Amino acid sequence: MENKEIVRSFFHSDYYKNKSTFEKYIHPEVEINWNSSNGFINFDYRSFQNMVQEMGKSFVHMTPEISHCFQEDEKVCIRFSYLVDSVEREDTFALADFVCIWELKDGLLHKGFFMSQAADEESDNFSSFINL
Repeated sequence: MENKEIVRSFFHSDYYKNKSTFEKYIHPEVEINWNSSNGFINFDYRSFQNMVQEMGKSFVHMTPEISHCFQEDEKVCIRFSYLVDSVEREDTFALADFVCIWELKDGLLHKGFFMSQAADEESDNFSSFINL
């Protein structure tokens, strides 16, 4: 499987609900540098897994609307918006917009560089995330 297909498959998976799915994709020495609207966060394997498990408690389902995904050697860049179903709301809503660069090692997600911000549900913004 190509690296970009591994990254796409990860975001489409139930990694936030299923520990074995998380382990299938994430390298044990993962390092994530995340710039969000709340500031910078650095994750290692354990802290990323803990954060993901917390997400799984709040979200029934997460669907990425991927607009871009391209690969250069062992690096993959992906841009998407997460649509989520939560335990608190009955409707699906846009959670956040992401740009992620992943470096893969041994076929696993090894180094991640994320930028995210709260989703803007205006039609011009949302239409830019329609699947290509």
